[in-house]
Amino acid sequence: MNDLYNRWNRRKGRKVAVAVENAYKLSAEIVCQEKKSLEGMEAKRWQKANKVTIIVIPGEYDTVEIVLDSLDLEYETRDPGDFDELALNNNDIVIINCPGKGFSDAGLATLKNHVAGGGLVITTDWALKHVVQRAFPGFIEHNGLETSTPFVDVRVTDTIVDYLKDLVAPGTTPRWWLEEGSYPIRILNSNVRRILTSQEMKSEYQDPTIACIIHFGKGQVMHMTSHLFLENAAPLDSEEKSALPDLLQNWQIDQKTRSRILTAIESGMNYKAIEAAYVLENLLVRVLENHVKTHAKKAR
Repeated sequence: MNDLYNRWNRRKGRKVAVAVENAYKLSAEIVCQEKKSLEGMEAKRWQKANKVTIIVIPGEYDTVEIVLDSLDLEYETRDPGDFDELALNNNDIVIINCPGKGFSDAGLATLKNHVAGGGLVITTDWALKHVVQRAFPGFIEHNGLETSTPFVDVRVTDTIVDYLKDLVAPGTTPRWWLEEGSYPIRILNSNVRRILTSQEMKSEYQDPTIACIIHFGKGQVMHMTSHLFLENAAPLDSEEKSALPDLLQNWQIDQKTRSRILTAIESGMNYKAIEAAYVLENLLVRVLENHVKTHAKKAR
């Protein structure tokens, strides 16, 4: 873990926000324990039981590895060049960190064929131009603007989909951190479903999309504005009270975890970091699970 953090620090050229990392770890405990209480299976056991292979392409600006480590999910890393001749199983999940550079035409064809056959690819931020627009043209594109607003509101738009129910914890108001220069999305096709949106994104950058899913062939591509590891947390509003203490009493988590989170908040941890991390980790786990369930149904 420390080697990963150090490599990330050297690439980024700045210090990792330790408080945000801790928020991801605390949030992951909630997500994983809720999953166990509802389905009787921890994330790692679920992954092994369903033979799910997660393949991560490292990036200069996003680090989903930190999120996966927090959730205790196993993964392997690959370089873009490996995809020129890589054989993928439809159950494999490919996560491409921003910026997503380095894929050849052959590598992009591998990704396209993987999704067409039922696979899942997840991309973030600048991978919109370097991967999504090249491998899956005609669905979404960079609208030409670049973000300068550090934080925007985030909400679930697709409440019809069961697996997104209660993605945002009731009473919380998560704020999404935007890397300076993130690429706002323009949707071009009716086969694209918005799953997270922001009114502030719409008013400032023309389109509200924060995260969306492209339905392509038998599979899906999920793309997100900004990153899966949100490096910064929104500043606290002195007039706003966190709903987390009350929620902790209702969530299916053990007392040690509950006490640890309450102590962290009382000690000054920014609860906005936990709220944002909860949405992201919850979204990632649910998208992975939905992919596996959908693939299993199609295989019958």
